[in-house]
Amino acid sequence: MSNLVGHSGCNLDLISYGDKLVIRKSSKSIDYNKRLELQYHKQKLFKNDQIKAPKVFDSGIEKGLFYFDMEYINGIRFNDYIKSQNFDKVFRIFSTLTNFVISNFTDEHISKSREILLKIESINSANLIDINVFNKIVTYSSIPIRSGYCHGDLTFENIIISNDEIYLIDFLDSFIDSPIIDISKLLQEFELN
Repeated sequence: MSNLVGHSGCNLDLISYGDKLVIRKSSKSIDYNKRLELQYHKQKLFKNDQIKAPKVFDSGIEKGLFYFDMEYINGIRFNDYIKSQNFDKVFRIFSTLTNFVISNFTDEHISKSREILLKIESINSANLIDINVFNKIVTYSSIPIRSGYCHGDLTFENIIISNDEIYLIDFLDSFIDSPIIDISKLLQEFELN
């Protein structure tokens, strides 16, 4: 078993099961268990004809911390792939990703005013934000958000290319599930890389 480095704050271990390599992702704290379990379900239920996710094999609790085991994908992260491939190959993958995100939109609009305010309150521990201002904006505008499936953290780091196949890793639970989150992440990555 060897430790891997990730950016989610979770523990990642590479485990050898005979001739198969498996990644074990485990929670960083008991408080994070529920979030990691939501991410596990999002990855386990992922289905798409053109994009894959590592297969999930097992899950459980060890020393009070939630974990799940998944397939190890030997590939290259999309941000490195961009540097080593020609424009046509990169464009094909980026087009597949954007078509995937666009196809996830539903016609349903949701109002998440309460969730937005709760999120602002949760990150405002130093009281740097005037909650009353946000409360008025969110209450009076009540901007509808198109709902649908979202990966939650669709950055180039979380896209792996292996044998010309696209894999998504490190799914993230979102306080609002909308493909708008994924589009925003892709555009941000495209601008910064």
